[in-house]
Amino acid sequence: MLLMPVAPYVVHIKSDIIDNDGVTVHCRSKDDDLGTHVLHPPNLEFEWSFCDNIGLTTLFLLSFFVEKF
Repeated sequence: MLLMPVAPYVVHIKSDIIDNDGVTVHCRSKDDDLGTHVLHPPNLEFEWSFCDNIGLTTLFLLSFFVEKF
C-alpha cells in the first residue's frame, strides 16, 4: 500500500481590495511555479498546500501587484 504524505502546510491568500482591477499574485519555489493568479471579485482568494522537502528547506516566493488608477 502506497501512502501519500499529508500536506502539513496550507497557505491561504485573501484580498479585501475590491475597487481596482484586482491583485496579481505570483507564487513559486525552486521546484514548483504555481503561476500568476489575479484576485478580483468574486474570486478574492487563492490557496495551496505543500509538504517540506527532505532537507526541511522548502521556500516559496510570492510577489503582489495592485494597479490602482
